[in-house]
Amino acid sequence: MTTPGARGEHPPHDEHPYGGHPYGERPPHGEYPHVEHPYGEHLPGEPAGRPRSGPVVRRSSVRGQVLDALRAALATGELRPGEVYSAPVLGERFGVSATPVREAMQQLALEGAVAVVPNRGFRVVERGVRELAEVRALIEVPVLLRLAGTVPVERWAGL
Repeated sequence: MTTPGARGEHPPHDEHPYGGHPYGERPPHGEYPHVEHPYGEHLPGEPAGRPRSGPVVRRSSVRGQVLDALRAALATGELRPGEVYSAPVLGERFGVSATPVREAMQQLALEGAVAVVPNRGFRVVERGVRELAEVRALIEVPVLLRLAGTVPVERWAGL
């Protein structure tokens, strides 16, 4: 007979210190017999024992911040269509490393806003007149439908 814990043997289910199989799921909070708070009571960077007050602020990633900044630069024309931009240069511009810029530009490439130029960077895609007209229709039609419900019929001619 082998002893519990020997190779290939485990203590019976009800004898395990956590009350379950040693390789199974962790017990819910508060059910560890020898650990008072297994998951901690505070967020990293927050003093222990001090209760949190107010809503928890979500931290956005550097990649997300760069993606937002790049979208804004594309929308305002700051990043010009047809131009090639490198991740290191844009990283310097935004005060970050090239990695989050490269990741954000990859996302924009998936969305069709930029095209990857191997070993150089990313080219801002030029939009044709037809595509711009489609985008305009996508924006204007819902706005007009919403306004139609709020503006009296007598005023429609003035619009």
